[in-house]
Amino acid sequence: MDFSKWPVRTLAVNRLRLDPENPRLATAVKRPTQPELIAELLRHEDVLQLAKDIARQGFFPNELLVSVRDGSNSIVIEGNRRLAALKLRSEERRVGKECRSRWS
Repeated sequence: MDFSKWPVRTLAVNRLRLDPENPRLATAVKRPTQPELIAELLRHEDVLQLAKDIARQGFFPNELLVSVRDGSNSIVIEGNRRLAALKLRSEERRVGKECRSRWS
């Protein structure tokens, strides 16, 4: 598949949603919320380590997320681990210095 003609857009992390239909995110909950999906990724996909790596090395621009529009949302269909890590980092920035030790 030729991805070279696909549009590349920059979106804020808070405008992106994890894919609740991703088979890797199988939860016991029928319609999981975004926090439940992040918790699942933290438990089973080592997202905390990925968030720490992003904190130390930055986000690699060649590791783009792939999303599809769903109404006003953009659902990430490729890169859910990276999105969860970015959401954790974004939350850490929002709550401030008391959380910074989580990334060292």
